[in-house]
Amino acid sequence: MYDNYDALAVSETINAAGNTIGYKDPYGWNNVYPEGLYNVLVYIKKKYKNPKIYITENGIASSKIPNPLRDEHRIAYVAAHINATKAAIDDGVNVLGYFVWSAFDTFEFQGGYAGNWGLYHVDFNDSLKRIPTDTANWYKKYLTHDLIEQN
Repeated sequence: MYDNYDALAVSETINAAGNTIGYKDPYGWNNVYPEGLYNVLVYIKKKYKNPKIYITENGIASSKIPNPLRDEHRIAYVAAHINATKAAIDDGVNVLGYFVWSAFDTFEFQGGYAGNWGLYHVDFNDSLKRIPTDTANWYKKYLTHDLIEQN
């Protein structure tokens, strides 16, 4: 268990049966658990009379892989979270938007420029050149309906 009172949040990585929830992201910062997104969306619907919800800053870093442009793990992450969001919408949750974090690699307070969170990789050593990752190409196809469902 990890208590972070600065963020007013408690993060559990073990369920009541003692099993690990989800799997660690490449940074080791978070456990990835798309079902948790679905569960919290349904909870908010029931607890707070189904308010409008926008999911922002949902993403995963690619810094711990040899080539940050080849980020298949991020495609799986984004697809799973979109599918969880779609399932919640199908169950009546009032989700109006889903935003991947981030469009471009940025400075992160916990990791500086090492995180590679962007759909577009920024080469900080070459005039800030922006290069699309595999996830950027996948997401573009997804948004233009070339991909109906990715599991």
